[in-house]
Amino acid sequence: MAKIDKQALKKDLLFRLRKEKDQILSAARSAHEGAVHSEAVAKSKYETFGLELSYLAGSQYERANILSHDIAKLEQQRLPAFTEDDPVGVWACVEVASESGEEFYFISLFGAGMTILQGQHSVVILSPESPLGKKLVGCWEGDDFQIPGQPVKTIRAIC
Repeated sequence: MAKIDKQALKKDLLFRLRKEKDQILSAARSAHEGAVHSEAVAKSKYETFGLELSYLAGSQYERANILSHDIAKLEQQRLPAFTEDDPVGVWACVEVASESGEEFYFISLFGAGMTILQGQHSVVILSPESPLGKKLVGCWEGDDFQIPGQPVKTIRAIC
């Protein structure tokens, strides 16, 4: 497997999650300010702009709170080493090869959908509940699998 440093990957993932949380908090503050602005005060029961902004702010604060908990959990998470004798599981880096090239995935409970550059390789963060995550979890090095409409892929390495 191309060398993927899982500790560096974790550090980069934490950075991205913190950045996302900061952006959400900024948006929540803006929505809150809009909700309490004098121009947002309803002049009739049909004017709900201020109310809608307050709901939006509340939802964004809740999302930021969830991200804070996720960040704290990820900070405490030890990343186990996987070998060719282990099946793919949560916290595994997986190298997948197909006729179209190689792909790298990190099975994580946090940050699904993000792509993080590690050296020369882009590593896609996958949830174990995603369709591809479900295909990979439990597979072994050398196993083949296929996603409908895509070429057959082979698990080349796990770390």
